[in-house]
Amino acid sequence: MACQQNLKIFRTPTRFHDACVAAPSREAALEAWGSGHDLFARGVAEQVADEALMCEPQAHHGKAIKLLRSTVAERLAALPDGPPPPTAKHTSSPAPVDPAKPKRNLPKPKPRSNRELQDRARQALDKAKPRYEAKRADMKPRADELAREPALEKREKTELDKLSRAHDKADAEYQRRMRAWRG
Repeated sequence: MACQQNLKIFRTPTRFHDACVAAPSREAALEAWGSGHDLFARGVAEQVADEALMCEPQAHHGKAIKLLRSTVAERLAALPDGPPPPTAKHTSSPAPVDPAKPKRNLPKPKPRSNRELQDRARQALDKAKPRYEAKRADMKPRADELAREPALEKREKTELDKLSRAHDKADAEYQRRMRAWRG
């Protein structure tokens, strides 16, 4: 297939491959690669002038094509000759034990915890509970009275509103009669 000359070929490396695309502009190439960054400004992408790389991407206009950079044989040939350099070996042999050296003195175990403190705290708690229950029982009637207060306030407000409306109505009637009397 003959290569088309109206499209430019762009390339960016992707690990062992090159992602090549035939596009009319850099922006179109970035869109084909799905890149949100300008890879050309970063020096990661470039325009290709090699005829061998141009034909396949032009056959697939606007699509990114993965091309191998080199064959396996070329990559193996690029490896250095000879065995790999030796790495530092980790020696984990234990230090020799001196039989004449006495064993390290271990700290004495701590004495077992005494329950006396816990028992005293439990007795104080058991003594305090009835005292507070008695105070709560004394507060119960007062709490009931406080609970009735909102209902009392509501009745008071309703009655005062009713009386206020009656006063306003009587005042308006008085003012109307005074205007009529004055003429």
